[in-house]
Amino acid sequence: MDSHKDVHIPGLWKKSLKENKRLMHIQEHKSHEFSSIISSGDDLKAFTKTMTWKSLGYEVEGSTQALVFDSTVKRERNPYMFNQYSKGYVNNHSVGMRYVKIFMAVDDERYEEEKAVWDKYYPEITNKEMADASGVFWAVTEAKAVEGSAVPMGSNPITPTHSIKQEPSQDTPPKAVTDTFNITEAIKNINLKI
Repeated sequence: MDSHKDVHIPGLWKKSLKENKRLMHIQEHKSHEFSSIISSGDDLKAFTKTMTWKSLGYEVEGSTQALVFDSTVKRERNPYMFNQYSKGYVNNHSVGMRYVKIFMAVDDERYEEEKAVWDKYYPEITNKEMADASGVFWAVTEAKAVEGSAVPMGSNPITPTHSIKQEPSQDTPPKAVTDTFNITEAIKNINLKI
């Protein structure tokens, strides 16, 4: 359950990922600025993957279906974000989305339909204490992914950069491993999973 009280139900991205071939990895939801694009097209693959919470840095048992952006970050496309990722500063992401199917869940017998939604989806919530405290959440069973963003703080804090692999550029010969300054200069692309 995120800070908007959304609970993303496994499978919610299936239709969108199949249909939307124009997804972008962008900076801070600035989808209307060329300077904010981190990757798109052949440099980006978006898919879902079942991952353990622990592999995402959340120390609880169980797993979740994560929306993963396998993104090649190029220095010349967005130098600022290239540096942020290469230095390990980006540890939170967000998805720009449009709701397609969303159901209100209420932990109150007076609201029969909403209580049925609560009973159906409550077992899938890992941070149940948050749901219990509010008594309300939104079960999102289908959504359109518009973009994935690197953000300082998203509504779901368990959205890390999962891995970073730096690749030497094709136009610069590799330098000696001991020459870290020159290796850094030779790095032009970063492949990462978020």
